[in-house]
Amino acid sequence: MTGTTQDPRLAAAVAGWQRALLDLTKRNRALNFRPTRVSTVAVVDEQPAEIFRRLVLREQPMRFAAAPEPPNGSPAEPPADDVDVPAPEFTPYDPATLDARQTDEVLQTALVPEALDHSLRRLDEQARLAIEEQGVNTLFLALGMVHYTEAEASDVTLRAPLLLVPVELTRRSARAGYQLRVTDDDPLVNPALAEWLRRTHDVALPELPDVEALDETYDLQTWLAAVAATIDARDGWSLKNDVVLALFSFQKFVMYKDLERNAAPIASHRLVTQLVTRAGTTDDHVVGLPDDVRRMDLDAEFPPERTYQVVDADSSQLRAIAAVARGHDLVVEGPPGTGKSQTITNLIARALAAGQSVLFVAEKMAALSVVHSRLVAAGLGEFCLELHSTKANKRAVIRSLGAALDRSLESVTAVAGAAQRLPAVRATLDEYVDAVHTLHGALGATPFDAYGELAVVRDAPRVTYTGPIEGVSRALLDATVRDLADLGAAAAPIGVPAEHPWRDASRPLYTDDALHTIAALARDLAARLDRLVYDAGVLETSLGLPPVRTLADVDALVAIADVLRRSPGAPVAVLASDRWNAAPPEATSLVARGRAAVALRERLLARLAPEALERDHAEDVSYVRHRSEGILSFLAVLDGRWRGIRARWTQYRRPGVAMSMAEQAELMADVDRLRAERSALAAADGASLFGAAWRGEASDWDALDAYVRWVTELRALAVRHALAPRVLELAARGPVDVGAVLALRDAARDAVTVLERLRAEVGWPADYLGAAPIAEIAGRAAKLAEHVALGPRWAAYETARRAVERGLAAELLGEVTSGALPARDAAAAFRRAFWLRWLTAVVTLRPALERFSTLTHEQRVAEFRDLDRRVFRENQATLVAQLRERVQQRLREGEAARGMPLLRRELARQRGHAPLRKTLGEATAAVRAIKPCWMMSPLTVAQYLPGELPTFDLVIFDEASQLPVEDAVGAVIRGKQLVVVGDPKQLPPTNFFAASLVDDHEPADGMPAYEDAESILEEYMGAGVPMSRLRWHYRSAHESLIAFSNVQFYEGDLYTFPSVETDTETLGLRFQFVEGGTYEGKGLNMVEARAVADAVVAFARDQLARSARGERPLSLGVGTFNLRQQLAIQDELEQRRRADPSLEPFFDRGAAEPFFVKNLENIQGDERDVVFLSVTYARSADGRLRYNFGPLNGDNGWRRLNVITTRARAAACWCSRPCTATTSTRRRRRAARSCCASSCCTRSAAGWRASRRAAPPTRSRRSSATCCARSSTVG
Repeated sequence: MTGTTQDPRLAAAVAGWQRALLDLTKRNRALNFRPTRVSTVAVVDEQPAEIFRRLVLREQPMRFAAAPEPPNGSPAEPPADDVDVPAPEFTPYDPATLDARQTDEVLQTALVPEALDHSLRRLDEQARLAIEEQGVNTLFLALGMVHYTEAEASDVTLRAPLLLVPVELTRRSARAGYQLRVTDDDPLVNPALAEWLRRTHDVALPELPDVEALDETYDLQTWLAAVAATIDARDGWSLKNDVVLALFSFQKFVMYKDLERNAAPIASHRLVTQLVTRAGTTDDHVVGLPDDVRRMDLDAEFPPERTYQVVDADSSQLRAIAAVARGHDLVVEGPPGTGKSQTITNLIARALAAGQSVLFVAEKMAALSVVHSRLVAAGLGEFCLELHSTKANKRAVIRSLGAALDRSLESVTAVAGAAQRLPAVRATLDEYVDAVHTLHGALGATPFDAYGELAVVRDAPRVTYTGPIEGVSRALLDATVRDLADLGAAAAPIGVPAEHPWRDASRPLYTDDALHTIAALARDLAARLDRLVYDAGVLETSLGLPPVRTLADVDALVAIADVLRRSPGAPVAVLASDRWNAAPPEATSLVARGRAAVALRERLLARLAPEALERDHAEDVSYVRHRSEGILSFLAVLDGRWRGIRARWTQYRRPGVAMSMAEQAELMADVDRLRAERSALAAADGASLFGAAWRGEASDWDALDAYVRWVTELRALAVRHALAPRVLELAARGPVDVGAVLALRDAARDAVTVLERLRAEVGWPADYLGAAPIAEIAGRAAKLAEHVALGPRWAAYETARRAVERGLAAELLGEVTSGALPARDAAAAFRRAFWLRWLTAVVTLRPALERFSTLTHEQRVAEFRDLDRRVFRENQATLVAQLRERVQQRLREGEAARGMPLLRRELARQRGHAPLRKTLGEATAAVRAIKPCWMMSPLTVAQYLPGELPTFDLVIFDEASQLPVEDAVGAVIRGKQLVVVGDPKQLPPTNFFAASLVDDHEPADGMPAYEDAESILEEYMGAGVPMSRLRWHYRSAHESLIAFSNVQFYEGDLYTFPSVETDTETLGLRFQFVEGGTYEGKGLNMVEARAVADAVVAFARDQLARSARGERPLSLGVGTFNLRQQLAIQDELEQRRRADPSLEPFFDRGAAEPFFVKNLENIQGDERDVVFLSVTYARSADGRLRYNFGPLNGDNGWRRLNVITTRARAAACWCSRPCTATTSTRRRRRAARSCCASSCCTRSAAGWRASRRAAPPTRSRRSSATCCARSSTVG
């Protein structure tokens, strides 16, 4: 809007809303009254003025008299539709001339007793429902009717009620008759008729005098005569004495007049402009919550001790409250059971604490009552003015104002001790919560996540993981787990890998040709090894050689054979003697002496003749040495003996050898030494050591040396291989024929060659099976040949194994291969080991976790809970004290002070109070000062509040998904800030109630014709208003009660609390099989209706027994899938209540949560401990299942299903005869129909089990310690 120029879209929108509210056509029952068979009771032979005097002026109740039963007990025919008892034309009369029956308390009717009672009961039920659902009393006693024609030439006479007296029906029990009483509302001239006459004919009906100013002497005939005079001038028009009790609805007309009066303020209001043009500031058009709210640290910036929270609030609720506190308009999406009412309670409390006025608007009385009850429990009820339906009567309002005014004079002591301690305790718990929920490392997981992961695999086998944790990403971890899962799947057909014929094969693929080659090689190898084992056995027997167990044993056998082949022969005693395990010293010494003697002899013979070796020379040597010493040694030549010795020695010299006597003396000494060695050798026992090879000095010393080496070599083999005596005996004889051993060697070499080829084809590692026993190799080869077809499976397993080997879990492969860890458990075992190690590492890094003690933590949690509750009480007391002080202060100021005289006069009166419109209009400031929170319906907003300017700081709508824009916009303009609360996935606005007022007939689906519309909630969601969704679901005591809706409609986005009783027959979903249940068409299943009624009676008796024992009884509601089934169940219950009066206490409407029977069009907003659901739809008598599920087939059927399935707190019992699985999914063309069939019709009679969401591990969200410490009593 720019300057004074109005956006034409706004004018068009206001005009459209007005058209939607105003109905001056013949569809309007108030302009074209046609009686219905059940929901109309015509009063006959009575005078309207006398009824007005007794019922309105004297405020006396009246009762009904039925027509006599037909004679002879024949059943009376029910009156046909649109057939009336004719009424006389209005004619003034003298009251004194009337019969007594026209002035008594009895209203005459033309209905027989049973039909009368049935009609009155139906009227009572529908009127009560309209009050509960719309905050509107629709039950009126019409006094007089204008009979008229639309055109002078028309012969069709229409009727319009003239004076409408708001009434109510009451009875003490099902057996008692109904009484008719006037309500606190004033009688009114038919507003639709008055508006139609004004618009169409420019006729103004006479005004009805103020009832409060009349006494019982007033005669209504005066006014009736004035009306008759006004209309008599028109041909075909007349006023007649018709008196009917029927249902009329005028709230749309009242709201139309409100829009008409306030068209300009509506078009100029900021919120209406945004709604229509979708054009606000950039900041207005956000997705979700504004940034400043979304980023808030709630514990630091919005703690309960500083924000006047009076009831519990979770993080999603707190963020919504914070957004409103910061001045944002807000749409709050509240799925079932997520605490919408408690959020509204805290919103109102915060606004009152900030000195703001609040207008809370709810069409459904249950929604308003829940919030009001919470405010009363928080001590704030005295500041709330209830102006909804039955609460909007002047006596109740004046009494409420007087009580609040009196209380405002009472002081309240507020103590703030808990608020000081709470932050420290919360900080301690938050530190722990942060430690548990803060992400760590590349994995991006929290300890809470780790505990969740461990909970899933806590029973997995224990293994050790020593690999990395810090650098592990979620992708790598998931890949490892997947690889292990693949390994488990690949290993399933394999069994224990270590026992598989193809074990240790490494090729990832085997072609048919490769398998053929492997089979041939395996068979060849097995045959060769079998022959080898046989030949080795023969050698063992014939030669006494060691057994051959491995291919290496063949090499040992060859080594033994080589020694035997080189045998020089030796005594058996030598070969068997341990002394020869190493060369004996005496043998080596003897050989050494022999070698030395031979060397000495050869050296001597090189210079001396052999004769010199034949004698001793010791004396000659001694003499020569003596004479050669001293200074006179040169004189020795003179000595004859010297010369004789020289002559001999010279003869011993080889020709050409010259030497001195001294030199020869040394040489001759060596001759003596040689002779001594010869004697020693001759005396030595060499034969015992060397056997025949010993020949004394003549022995072959090289041969003896080789002999020693051979014997020690043989002894080494004998010790190593424990050679049998037979082998030693053969060796003692000399060289052994070892040709068979060499043949065995060649056979073994050929087998090794085949094995090497087989290794290459199979993919075994190098030297694989090389050291294995020959029998094992042969067995493996035979198994491989036998199971060659298993190769591809092993290749798949090997591929999976290689993938694991490249990942984090390589160290587990050994246990998997050996079978110690079943492959199917490998993934779980790895996850357990990994998360344990990861969690251990993280705990050591976080002091809050490292020092965690369950006992201390539980004490701190208990302290927090106590402080939290105390803070709420302190907040309540502080707020009450502030508000009471504010009441007295404001009543002394300005408009409030000027309005107090009028208010005091009304407070002083016992009766005859001024109309509420007048009181609230003239003393609105005073009333607002006493009660800054007004709780109203859209109708009472239009009735009692001026709309020229926004007079409330905050307007809050509840159950806004059911409010059409035209109904809500009048309340929107009364405020400066807006909060719209509802669920776009629940019921949309519908004209169901208007349709049900005028139509007793149900089409094939059992529902009156109705239309859905767009709601104020959805419109503001599309207008760029910030939005917040409540996510914590508290209502359901068992997860199964919300699981279906959570998954099907909320994408699993709701956080639920697990039930402490998971296997119970008293909580959660149950199924009651209805034997013989048959769908009769038009929304009716009488067998099921009777079964549900019987179940209700049984439940009622149980609860009455609980009450008698002093236990809290459970509340009960019944939900049906259409209107006709609802009426059938109500009729069945009526019969049972009449038959058993002891049941009446259970059906008391004054109970905190009274019993109800509702259908899916009006059950939204109601909840009970237990809900029975009558499915109705089943196979018909001909056995066919017709794919028509009533309203669920409609476009918004899924929303209706969402509502009806989420009404129970503790248990829900589905009553039906199952359709079984023959229901074709292909033929369910709408989502709602599919949901209904899957949820209701495919369960067996054996029992009902809830659909549980698999995985995700339980999700957790928190913003403060409230998530771990606050009790879950919110809802």
